[in-house]
Parts: sequence; structure tokens; C-alpha cells
Amino acid sequence: MPVEELSPSSPWHAGELQIQRHAGVLEQMDPVGRQVLRRFMLDQHREFYPMLPFIVIGTVDGEGTPWATIRSGRPGFLQAPDPLTLSIDAASDPDDPAEAGMNDGDPIGLVGVDLITRRRNRMNGTVVRSSSDRFSVAVGQSFGNCPRYIQHRQFSFVRDPATRQSSEVIVSDRLDAHQCGLIEAADTFFVASYVDLEGEGRQVDVSHRG
Repeated sequence: MPVEELSPSSPWHAGELQIQRHAGVLEQMDPVGRQVLRRFMLDQHREFYPMLPFIVIGTVDGEGTPWATIRSGRPGFLQAPDPLTLSIDAASDPDDPAEAGMNDGDPIGLVGVDLITRRRNRMNGTVVRSSSDRFSVAVGQSFGNCPRYIQHRQFSFVRDPATRQSSEVIVSDRLDAHQCGLIEAADTFFVASYVDLEGEGRQVDVSHRG
């Protein structure tokens, strides 16, 4: 359901403003948003993304279901040729339900996490698809996040990330015991969400939960 925009001049969207008002922090959060939310990538963000071996992506499929997924590659598979564009050299994966929301013009959310330094930066924007092997994201918002709750890890590939492995797609309306155990043992989650804004279209986000 579209959410009515409460303050067109605010850096926050309507849903965020409602939460802030409910929490009694509306006035405090306005200057924070104006300071950290940008319509472009800072140089330090442009230098950050190409160092990563993976990026987490949030999309929404045709039925309105949000999906969080990962695209990986050797450092350098992400490039920021200018402050308004993040290029992702990763082939389409037809087995991934999130792929349904990565077509040209689709809204998308991304979070990059360096598991060694615990740095993370996020953005949302719009897919610019030139081929099935790569796509770009036109920046809508770009911002940094604190390292809180990020689990420190060493990262290495167990196979060539450029080699796609097909997997069986299992659709179910419930979790089995193995899946429940996997979730209960996890110390990190990535959550995709979205909001439909009156007159502004859809904004997709993906966030880290540790």
C-alpha cells in the first residue's frame, strides 16, 4: 500500500518519518538524515566497493515479495566509474528468485560489508541492465553504517565465483527441522524490505542484522 509522503523536504521517506514520530525523535533525526543521506557516492565509498568479494542485494519480485541475495566475485567485480553509478560484473542467476527484481528499471537496495574491517556502506537506486552478464545501479541514496553487530570473519572462496552452479529450487510454505536449525545457529541475517511512496515509486532496502 502506498504511504503518503509527510514531508517532501525531509531526507527520510514517509514510513521512516512515522516511526520517528512514534518514537519521539522526529526533530533529532532530521539533521542526521541531511548529514548522512546523499544522492551520490563519496569518494571513500567509490574506493570501498571495488575491494569487496561480495555484495548483498535486495529486490522485489512481481508478486511484491522482497528477496535478499548475494552476488560475489574477485575484488574488482564492483566498480564505481562515477559518483552516481555502481557497476556489478555478475551474471544473471535464473535459479535465484531475487533475479526477478533485477530487470532494467527495477528499484534495488545494496549493502557492502567488509568482514575483516567491519566497515559497511549502503545504497539504493535503480537497475540499469545492459546484458545478462552485468548491470549497473543508478544511485538514489548512498550512506554509511556503523560496524555494530558485524561479526568479524576471514573470507576466502572455496570455488571460482565466476562459475555458476545450478541448484534445485524448493518452494514450500514451511521450514523443516534442518532449516530451522540453520536459522537458529546463524549469527548474521540480511533483510530486504521496501516502501511504495506516493508520487515517487518504490524504494527498496537491504540491511544487515547481526
